[in-house]
Amino acid sequence: MELLIADSFNRTPYALYDDVFTGVTVGDFTFNRSFVQSEVLYWQLSNEDMRRVINGLYQSYSKLISYSMKYFQRSRGIKGKFKYETIPVAGTEERKAFDNLVNEKFKTWLEADNGVIPLGRGQDFLDLGSKNYSNEGTRDIRAMIDDVCDFTAK
Repeated sequence: MELLIADSFNRTPYALYDDVFTGVTVGDFTFNRSFVQSEVLYWQLSNEDMRRVINGLYQSYSKLISYSMKYFQRSRGIKGKFKYETIPVAGTEERKAFDNLVNEKFKTWLEADNGVIPLGRGQDFLDLGSKNYSNEGTRDIRAMIDDVCDFTAK
């Protein structure tokens, strides 16, 4: 006895008799005969639109894993204090330069692998140091990915 998985078929259901399967195709071969229910194993998912459920699950897990990766990277980033004497008056060129420094240049500098940032008079950056993460790793992120695979398989 050989078990084959049909790639396509037509099913005619009957209430009192075995269902009939015609046009059964496996690979590039189509059978020229029909099969009755007692000759086949036929499973039907309880949720007809399972692909939508799986895609929704993947989207949710994708957001969760993305957040975890971002948090993992952020936890290893530079932490510090930006000290300044006074904030320039709003609407002035000095304020535009100050806002650009705080909102753009610091962001670029903190995200770079290596970099230097020019600070003006009365401005200072104090590095608060970094933590030692020798015992930590990416196991939580890996565990989430494993959960996605396990849940989808079930």
